[in-house]
Formats: sequence, C-alpha cells, structure tokens
Amino acid sequence: MRRMLIVALSSILYASPVEALPNFFGGPQKVTAVNGRITVDVSKLKTTSAEHYLYRAGGNAVRFFVVRDGQDKVRVAADACEVCRDEGKGYTLKDGAMLCLNCGRRFPLHRIGILVGGCNPHPLNFAEDGSSVVLTVQEVLSAAEYFPENRK
Repeated sequence: MRRMLIVALSSILYASPVEALPNFFGGPQKVTAVNGRITVDVSKLKTTSAEHYLYRAGGNAVRFFVVRDGQDKVRVAADACEVCRDEGKGYTLKDGAMLCLNCGRRFPLHRIGILVGGCNPHPLNFAEDGSSVVLTVQEVLSAAEYFPENRK
C-alpha cells in the first residue's frame, strides 16, 4: 500500500502541473480537435457536476471544465482566472460550487461563464449540439495565457 502511494505521489510531483491538477489520480481528460473544433460529450454530465479537459496544440496546453448547473444548463470555463493563474492550480467541484484551489473562493455553478475577470473562472464561448458542447480551437487557445506553462 505504501509503495502504491509513493508511486502515485511521485507521478504527481513529476507530471506537468497542467496534467496533474485538478484530479490528482487521473488528471483532466485529453481532447483533440477535428476541423478546428473540439467536441465534448455532455450527455452523461449530471446536474451539479463537472468534468475537466485538457487540450494541447502548438506547444500550448489549456485546461477547461464543463459543468451542469442546478438548472440543467451547461457552462464552460478555462480552469484558471486572472488573479490566481500564476499558481496553475485551477478549480475543483465542492458542495455545488467551483472552488479555487489557490485562494479558496467559491463560485456557484449558475454563475460560471457569466462573470469575467478577477478570480472568476475565465469563460469560454461554446455552442451546444444536442448532447455535446462544441468549442473552437481558437477560443480554447485564447485562454493559453492563463496557464504559466505557456508563458515560458
């Protein structure tokens, strides 16, 4: 048991921060683009739940999350904000809100994607296509500056 814990912890310590957070033992789901679009299936996304994703292109990596708020509306935001972005920690779902893993501020799910700036998760524009959300590569990469790994 101790050996498994050591191996798991070492993989966290040596993984890129973009891939290690926020889900320590799985990381965000990696997504790819087809014809300039990133499609994420949200058909199994439960009310008041969130899923984290990672998109890589051109030497940049962007984490984002998709949530379904209490009114069954889908919302999408980068896993970073203007204030805490240098720490690269992102957000996690806790008690019906997205919690900043750096400063501890809580953001109700129904406000994700609406408020811009400060410590609010940076909203991403998307379209809904049946049981999927579709983001353009350009939109996702517009959030690259929010991740310290991309500003080297």
